[in-house]
Amino acid sequence: MAAMGSGRRFIAGAIFTAIILLLAPLVAVRAQDQPDRYFPKRHKADHDAPHPSDSSRSQRGHQNQSDAPGPRGGSGRGDDSPLETTVEKGFLFIDGEYISPPYEIRCDAEKLTVNGREVTCRPPQRDYSGRGFGGFGPRGSDFSLRYFFSQLHSQLSLDFVVMSFEGQPFIGFDASHTYDLLKSLIFTGSRSVRQVAVRNQLPNDFSRPLWDDWISNFKPPDDLKIRAAALLSSTLGS
Repeated sequence: MAAMGSGRRFIAGAIFTAIILLLAPLVAVRAQDQPDRYFPKRHKADHDAPHPSDSSRSQRGHQNQSDAPGPRGGSGRGDDSPLETTVEKGFLFIDGEYISPPYEIRCDAEKLTVNGREVTCRPPQRDYSGRGFGGFGPRGSDFSLRYFFSQLHSQLSLDFVVMSFEGQPFIGFDASHTYDLLKSLIFTGSRSVRQVAVRNQLPNDFSRPLWDDWISNFKPPDDLKIRAAALLSSTLGS
C-alpha cells in the first residue's frame, strides 16, 4: 500500500509539472500581446524638477513696481520735470489781452506760461470725485499747476475761449458760451443779451466790476475778428 501511495504521488507531481510546462509559453505570449496602455508612473522628484524655462520666466519684468517706467513728462506730485505742449487752436486772453496762436504752453514746479507769459489767475482744482471744476485752490502747488496745464491744453484744443485775469479764478467757457462771447465781440446785434448770458457763467467769486469794465472797453484786434468770424461761420454751417 505504501508503494502504491508513493506511486500515485509521483504520477500527480509529474502531471502538475507537465501542466506548468504547457502553460508557461501561453502566459509569456499573453504578456507580449498586451498594448502599452499605461505610461511609467512618475516619481515625486519628477514633478518637483523645475521646467527649463521656469527660472528665466521668473526673472522677466521688473523686480518691483518702483522699477517700472513712469509716465513721460512726470505727473506725480514729487516730479519736477516740466511739461510742454503746443496748441494751434482756441482763443486765449491773458489779463484782458487777446493772445494769438500758436500757444506754447509750459508748466514747471513754479509757474505756468503761454508763449513765455506767465498765467497768473487762480488755477482750477480737482473736486473730491477727481473730475475737476470743484472750486479754486491756492497757487504755488505743483500738483494744481499740472492739473491747470491739462485743463488749459484741453480747453484750447477744443477751440474754446480761455481767460486769465491776475488773482481771479480761471475761466474756461464751453462751446455755447464761446460762441456767445465771440459773437458779442465782433457783432453788434443782440450784443447785450449775449454778454449777460456769458457774464452769468463766470465763477461765483470772479469780480463782476472787473469783467464789466473789460467787456465794455475791449477792442478786438483784426486777427481775432477774422478767426472768430471763421469759427462762427463753420459753426453755423455745421
